[in-house]
Amino acid sequence: MPSLHDYCQKLREIASQLEDVDQPVSESHLIIQLVSGLPPEYDVVAAQLHKDLPPWEDAVDLLDAEERRQRARQEPTAAVIPDSSKPAVEPPAPRREKDSRGTNRNTRRRPGSGS
Repeated sequence: MPSLHDYCQKLREIASQLEDVDQPVSESHLIIQLVSGLPPEYDVVAAQLHKDLPPWEDAVDLLDAEERRQRARQEPTAAVIPDSSKPAVEPPAPRREKDSRGTNRNTRRRPGSGS
């Protein structure tokens, strides 16, 4: 099978040519044709597209995302590698210690400042 992108583009071109000769293809029929030509590894996405019949661009975006997901599963090096120069988790901010009365030790009352 040609690339998924090529396949989608070819279907779109055929639909455009049919429209040029006054034989337009509805978007739902175009999606059904798209689904019928997908290989078995796209069966789950194909079933969803066939059920929902989304707009063409949404269907193509969904297939593109599935293609990337499948490629990432086949090529472990294609997975996102975290940047080792940054910590994976930010360290917690330092906590201020409190004395037995629940007030901050570092906070002192100034003479004549109230209670």
